[in-house]
Amino acid sequence: MRKSTPVIGLAMLALALVPAMGAFATDSPVHGGKKSLKLSEERPGLAKKALIPLKQARATAMSKVPKGVIRAQEIEEENGRLIYSFDLKVKGIAGIEEVNVNAMSGDFVNSEHEGAGAEAKEKAADKAEAKTDAAESGASEENGKK
Repeated sequence: MRKSTPVIGLAMLALALVPAMGAFATDSPVHGGKKSLKLSEERPGLAKKALIPLKQARATAMSKVPKGVIRAQEIEEENGRLIYSFDLKVKGIAGIEEVNVNAMSGDFVNSEHEGAGAEAKEKAADKAEAKTDAAESGASEENGKK
């Protein structure tokens, strides 16, 4: 009977850890529990130019806003630099923290708090830009068929 005691103890420990592990998985600091978060590209092909892996850039962004949850991530050219841009939401604070990381060196570039109004305007502008890009792309394809 003594031999079964450690086995029972280990089984009980494993059962106790399962709920804790589940909570950790659903409350991940990266993408707020979503299974995957797509990297948006300002232009196709930018991600291939980056020397720093996305995972490393995310870690840098999280170090600047440790209680934040990444809600969006993008790679873009800004002021002549290729950067990863992360939108982090901090519980209890309106708006988002935008953190930029150099995609070539991995260095922190800057961060800025965007209030809810500024965030909404930026999303609307991004949506309008995507619509314009899609229309231009469609027109280019039509011209190529003629």
